[in-house]
Amino acid sequence: MVPVRLAVACSGLMLTAAFAAGPTFRLQPVSDVPLGGTTTRMDYETLDPDRHLLFIAHLGDSAVIVFDTRARHV
Repeated sequence: MVPVRLAVACSGLMLTAAFAAGPTFRLQPVSDVPLGGTTTRMDYETLDPDRHLLFIAHLGDSAVIVFDTRARHV
């Protein structure tokens, strides 16, 4: 299992608005979550805010991990 630290930008704000804030933008750790697989090549992430799903490209395992951000589980 690969433990990954998840973080949130600002509660209630869209992620793009948080990035626009520039240098004052800070991530806050939420939890460490085991994602499974090896520890190589966790490359890209995409968030679907409507469905509360975070898609993580795990290229080292040729897989896509789907994390439910509301329930906080894979």
